[in-house]
This record gives sequence, structure tokens and C-alpha cells, in this order.
Amino acid sequence: MKTKTKSPKFIVAIIIAFLSFANLVHLNPTPVHAVDHYNICEQDDVPDEVKKANGCDGSADSNLSNVIVNIINGIIGVLGIVAAIFILVGGINYMTSAGDVSKIEKAKKTILYAVIGLIIAVLTFAIVNFVIGIIN
Repeated sequence: MKTKTKSPKFIVAIIIAFLSFANLVHLNPTPVHAVDHYNICEQDDVPDEVKKANGCDGSADSNLSNVIVNIINGIIGVLGIVAAIFILVGGINYMTSAGDVSKIEKAKKTILYAVIGLIIAVLTFAIVNFVIGIIN
């Protein structure tokens, strides 16, 4: 039985795609002002806005709209990651189609629909946060 070996170009493309995806996953960078989160509520030199954003007034934990926004943003984040995975899958299918027209068309449709899904996820994230910002 004859086995196919992976070409170096294919392996390099997978590594580049993985590294690109790894940059997309970094969704929650740590804010600079949250270095000493446990004692931030007791510090006098911290602005009131920063204290409120870190939940020192108790509103961040008990506010129902914050909980709902966090759940929605989490779901949208997962959908964005799934769309990025489908873009990678479509790209890999496109690269491995070996000139087969039906496989190329299927890969192009996968990429197109994944990009549309990613755009919808980003727009949904922006709209939800905009509306909640107006309500609060």
C-alpha cells in the first residue's frame, strides 16, 4: 500500500495557521491598572472609575446586566473561535484539493461562510456592548 508523505510546504502552512490562530485566541488581556486587584479597593491613589470597574462598589458582581453581557460575550467569543477554525479547515481543504474542482469549490464555500460568520460575530459583539452601554 502506497502512503502519501506530507510536503514541507503543507507542514509550514499548518504551523503558520496555528500561530495565527493562537494570536486570535488571546481575548482577555490583563489591564495595567489591575496589577494589585485584591487591595485596589483600599488604595487611595486609585481613581474611582478604576475601583468601580474592578467591582469595589459591589455593582459589578450583583448587576444582572453585567452577568448577561458576560454570558453573551462568552458565547460570541466561542462562535468567533469556531469561525476561525472553519477558516483554517477551509484553507487546509483548499491546499489539499489537488486540483479537484469540486473540492476547491467546497473549500471556497467553507471559507466564505466562515468569514461571514466571523463578521456577524464581531458585529453582534459590537452591537450588544453598544446597547448595554446605552442602557447602563
